[in-house]
Amino acid sequence: MAGDYWRYLAEFASGDDRKAKADKAKDKYEAATRAAVDQGLPPTNPIRLGLALNYSACPEPERCSAAEGGSGTCTRLARRAALGGCLS
Repeated sequence: MAGDYWRYLAEFASGDDRKAKADKAKDKYEAATRAAVDQGLPPTNPIRLGLALNYSACPEPERCSAAEGGSGTCTRLARRAALGGCLS
């Protein structure tokens, strides 16, 4: 929920404030993802899937762009969540 909070704030901010809030959202989503994995939640767990879905709705277009060498961070995360769910 903390990641969602910062993502929502970033959606309505601009400039450096937007980037700072988006970075906080990213940090919160990554911490929650690590916690879910550490707790042994399978990729098909509804909480883990919801986390991946929410994280994939990035507030920063650069995070999702192909400029990062192929798929952006959000696309890679969503793809990894989907493939993990299908392969586990």
